[in-house]
Amino acid sequence: METQQITIPIRPKRKFVSENLIIDSWEKIESLFDNLVEREISNVAELEKWMLDRSELEAVLEEDMAWRYIKMNIDTTDKELGELFTFWIKEIAPKTAPYSHKLNVKLVESPFLKDLEKKKYRIYLRSVNKQIEIFREENIPLFTTMEQKQQEYGSISAKMSVEVDGEKLTMQKAAQLLKDTDRNKREEVFNKISSRRLQDEKVLDDLFDELITLRQQIAKNAGFDNYRDY
Repeated sequence: METQQITIPIRPKRKFVSENLIIDSWEKIESLFDNLVEREISNVAELEKWMLDRSELEAVLEEDMAWRYIKMNIDTTDKELGELFTFWIKEIAPKTAPYSHKLNVKLVESPFLKDLEKKKYRIYLRSVNKQIEIFREENIPLFTTMEQKQQEYGSISAKMSVEVDGEKLTMQKAAQLLKDTDRNKREEVFNKISSRRLQDEKVLDDLFDELITLRQQIAKNAGFDNYRDY
């Protein structure tokens, strides 16, 4: 059988955001947002270039946030990793939200919007218009609080473990034993998992209730009856 080589894609070189950017303060990226908000656009080519620059900035931010989240969940006992993610949701995300709204409005109000290739940008522009429709400034702090509560909920869940046959197992790994062919083993593991979860029942239930309340308020602020519709 012929062996096929896998080609790993190479990330394109950045054209708008510095390759050496380290996001350890809002000031490091504020000027990039200001550039996009204030930039003069004189034709459709410049509009598309502006859109590409915005996309690059958003991709950099999303990747940075994703790595913080991944590293935090790999080792939930590392306080520094948790603080790095908390910094993002408290100091970066709330400040990018108003800028994102301004950029959305700037795009849809551009006189050159009509010159964009409709088929190419149809879905993207539909998403932008929907984001404008549901944006509410009063929801920004609510999203921050919601992210913090979700982080707390996830941290508590990730720290749970049970001991089976003298081995300490995460809840996810222990759950695999529920497929064991030995009924007694399945019952033992099930009871241990349930007992461990009950230890944090009150705090998790309270967090869950808080999240429901936050989501309901976010939806109401945006003119929806519930978070599902939002």
